[in-house]
Amino acid sequence: MSEHMIEATDDMLNLLKKDVDSAPNGQFQDFNIYEEIFLIALDAFARCSLNIKIKDPRSTDNEFSKAFSELIPEVLPFVTTVVNLFPWLMKFVEGFSSKQLDGFFFRIFRK
Repeated sequence: MSEHMIEATDDMLNLLKKDVDSAPNGQFQDFNIYEEIFLIALDAFARCSLNIKIKDPRSTDNEFSKAFSELIPEVLPFVTTVVNLFPWLMKFVEGFSSKQLDGFFFRIFRK
């Protein structure tokens, strides 16, 4: 594993430790493992591919997360399942995105 991936994982583990320490009775009950794994992966992707360190992966003001969610449209789970079963349908899914590539990622990859 690369240094960037280890750093991203360590940072997320430190955030989780802070959550447990601040929880009443030291028991952390509200936890979404899928969201945490997505945040670790997104942070590792940002660090490894673009050399961008995300300060707080959970923050709603995170510019990288905002740009990523604009680039990848939210698709219904049913549509995702259908596309996984029938990959040739992917050419029709591209029409769901109404965003133009003129934002954060476009500026990075254009340079």
